[in-house]
Amino acid sequence: MRNGMTVDAPETTTLQRFVQSGVATAVMGELDNVMKSHNEANQTVKYPDNRPVKLSIKNLVVGYLDHQSGQTTVAVDKVSLDVREGEFVSIVGLSGCGKSTFLNAIAGLVKHQYGEIKVNDRLVNGPGKDRAVVFQKASLFPWKKVGRNITYGLELSGMKPAEAREKASYFVNLIRLTGFEHHYPHQLSGGMQQRVNLARALACDPEVLLLDEPFAALDAITRELMQNELLELCEKVGKTVVMVTHQIDEAVLLSDRVIIFSARPANILDDIRVPFSRPRKGLIKDSEEFRSLMSHVWKIIEGNANIGGGI
Repeated sequence: MRNGMTVDAPETTTLQRFVQSGVATAVMGELDNVMKSHNEANQTVKYPDNRPVKLSIKNLVVGYLDHQSGQTTVAVDKVSLDVREGEFVSIVGLSGCGKSTFLNAIAGLVKHQYGEIKVNDRLVNGPGKDRAVVFQKASLFPWKKVGRNITYGLELSGMKPAEAREKASYFVNLIRLTGFEHHYPHQLSGGMQQRVNLARALACDPEVLLLDEPFAALDAITRELMQNELLELCEKVGKTVVMVTHQIDEAVLLSDRVIIFSARPANILDDIRVPFSRPRKGLIKDSEEFRSLMSHVWKIIEGNANIGGGI
């Protein structure tokens, strides 16, 4: 079933066709063995939700070839996941388990060898305007002021400068940086830079916003503040979001669902629905229910820590 929950077992010929287009022919056998040995059980957990599926990942396999040794590392192994319109989904798991590789595959920055990724039922074969990525570091252009950093993607897409400036002004206000439009990145704090990075991504109006440890480079206090700001921002813009994080509390606070990845190669250990209603505030972290859910997520990760990729 293409759009349902059931996924048929892949045929070897189909796998080989994908491998030949991405990873070298020499590694076909290894990836084929991974396919045969992996449990064919469907990993997608379905919740009663009438919203349309915005992002659909089916049986995704991503591997890296070491050209010197000829060995292949399978980073993502048969992951299937549906994310509905307006959902905020976080991916957590051990360091090196394949979380960022999974996110980069959705972004089209890393080629996958098997399976499919769709946004609005359109196949993803590379980067596109329907997805925007926010990385750990702000990666702003140091020679451009805040306003010009935000309008950069809009101008590349062909938007007229006046219209781009007007749109940038809206997002400057949204991220609470009014008055800093003419400042250079080096004149901003780390948290302010990352807010500009978020605004640049949102200004392009992507269908899916991808966050790769967006607050990892910030100090603890700024990180807490940015979490609360992202909560408010997501309430206002209503985007579909997939975030990778090592912080369990961050995942539980921000998300509608927390996806727990296994040790490498990544597959889904659990798909947990976060029960807290929206809008949320950071104070929810003090509740017993919040701490209990964090403990539950941690126990699943800890129970898998000595298998495969390790810490």
